[in-house]
Amino acid sequence: MMQAGQILQGRYQLQQPLGQPSGQTSQQNAARQTWLAIDLASNQATETPKPVVIKLLGFNPQLQWDNWKLFEREAQILQQLDHPRVPRCHMQFSLEPVAGVAWFGFVQDYIPGTSLQQLLDQGYRFTATEVHRFASQVLEILADLHSQCPPLLHRDLKPSNLILTPEQQIYLVDFGSGQNQAIAPGSSFTVVGTYGYTPMEQFGGRAVPASDLYALGATLVHLLTGVDPADLPQQNLRLQWQAQAPSDLSPAWTQWIDTLIAPAVEQRFLTAQQALAAQPRVEAIADPVGLVAPTVTDQRAIVAPPATSQIRIHQSSTTFQVEIAPTADWSASARFSGRLLLTMGMLSLPLWLAVLAVVPLAPLAVFPETMLPLVVSTPFLLFLHAFFLAGLGIFTSLGQEAMQLGQLIQGQQSLSLTQHCLAIESRLWGMSYRWQHEPTRNIQQVRKAALGRIALQALGKTHLFGLGLAAAEQEWLVQEMQAWLQTYVSVPSQVTESNEL
Repeated sequence: MMQAGQILQGRYQLQQPLGQPSGQTSQQNAARQTWLAIDLASNQATETPKPVVIKLLGFNPQLQWDNWKLFEREAQILQQLDHPRVPRCHMQFSLEPVAGVAWFGFVQDYIPGTSLQQLLDQGYRFTATEVHRFASQVLEILADLHSQCPPLLHRDLKPSNLILTPEQQIYLVDFGSGQNQAIAPGSSFTVVGTYGYTPMEQFGGRAVPASDLYALGATLVHLLTGVDPADLPQQNLRLQWQAQAPSDLSPAWTQWIDTLIAPAVEQRFLTAQQALAAQPRVEAIADPVGLVAPTVTDQRAIVAPPATSQIRIHQSSTTFQVEIAPTADWSASARFSGRLLLTMGMLSLPLWLAVLAVVPLAPLAVFPETMLPLVVSTPFLLFLHAFFLAGLGIFTSLGQEAMQLGQLIQGQQSLSLTQHCLAIESRLWGMSYRWQHEPTRNIQQVRKAALGRIALQALGKTHLFGLGLAAAEQEWLVQEMQAWLQTYVSVPSQVTESNEL
């Protein structure tokens, strides 16, 4: 065990242990410790030593491998982040074994303040205005995390991981459950998160940015009601929290939170930026009118798509989002299958019958004077020719229904562009089955492609988005995407049409 006053790495003096992580036993707590320390080296530049937090993990035979992976992952994630409201990791180190136990540790910023969970435990009831401010600040942090390439997911957002400073700023801490890469299909994974704050898809190893939004929504529910989400009643997997909330809470605010905590991923906001844009303004959280439409001062403007289009674009100075919902219905599949079978019959039957009809004409090659078979077969061949042309006409009309079937199989697609990363997600029945990632700086061209798709040409590869889009939709998407890239990323303007893909 470490002791107060002990100096690590010749510069970090331990002051006092910090709170034991929730859900850990005393044995686990002995192997994993968090200390408040002072950096003695910082005293050379300032009169007061700088406080830091040191996290330690004892490597012993009883240590579970998952605990080591989470510990190492947190240090790696904090080292790569550079956000003003996320603590930074300054160094990693190892200590000589003590009593047969090797210790590993890392040093991170100390955030002076109180966790929202501590305030809840003290009986504090947050006002709707306070919760609104906290939600905005957390969404700003999540927007930055999710804009990484690939997106960085926290996966354990809850009141105990949100620190409120004396300046009323929210900090997000504890990235031990963070995930910065997609889980490969068929691979094993560690289930992380806290019951009540974790959405269903995360238990299946399918966490997406909207999973963090669910955790945020559950956190807001806890702050507004004072009741842990795990203790709230549910109906069809949806939290029933409104009866516990303040009576003056507006329908706009209630509806916005309900969207965050929707059980199905596709029913939530797609990104943190989208949630920010739809968030009711402070003066509307107790207004019974409903959601306030975004104005030019909102962080994101919603661009109107062409008429009858199912495409939605949301853009701001930091993010460009596109979402395409499948427009076809399942009857297209039945129509396509039936007409395909009919076409195959109408095209193949004349060919077989033509062979039978031509056989009687064979004697003409030997006995040209025998014209009777030709006279008899000619009308029949003309009929078969007309029958074949009718089948060919049906075949050429299958294109649109085949495209609709392809859209159904592909499911829902979303595209996210930030100044750092391009991410394309494909979802079917609410489950994400394909991710495409690319640094935004690698994008060289945005163009129309065959089969009603959009092609984003990068270094050595092409990312395809959409299927069966109308020409007007293609042109609109290419124009909007190029305009955003030119304005905020300085990608050359190249809009071309291609049938190569």
